[in-house]
Amino acid sequence: MLLRRSCADTVRKYFPVELASLKVLRIIFYWTSFFCCSFLKVYCVEEAGQVIWYSHLLRNLYAGQEATVRTGHGTTDWFQIGKGVHQGCILSPCLFNFYAENIMRNAGLEEAQAGIKISGRNINNLRYADDTTLMAESEEELKSLLMKVKVEREKWA
Repeated sequence: MLLRRSCADTVRKYFPVELASLKVLRIIFYWTSFFCCSFLKVYCVEEAGQVIWYSHLLRNLYAGQEATVRTGHGTTDWFQIGKGVHQGCILSPCLFNFYAENIMRNAGLEEAQAGIKISGRNINNLRYADDTTLMAESEEELKSLLMKVKVEREKWA
């Protein structure tokens, strides 16, 4: 049996007192939206301060991709692939982390007042692997956080 733990489980376990004031919690799963990410956005590695050769490597790896699908009736015609990452590629998890981190950094959540106080710091999001948990004390605050993330995520679509 595969046991899957999420950010929400960790929050409940380690911060039960702080959670007493927490009214709403929202978990975001980026994985599906990541596969719809345009390759052109992946190339903006240069904007994130990465070395340029890395960006050229990605551009060459994903440029001009084509695929065909084998069915029970034969294979389809070749078609262009414009979104997604290579299945099984060791770079895919790194690209996902880059994608998710850029969304969260550029969404402006650090400036938001929504969240809970833990050790004197305002915490409104926790991230681990492909989980992001947004926390707020009211539905309005949570909606505000979600909208910030949504707006930034749509820039990557």
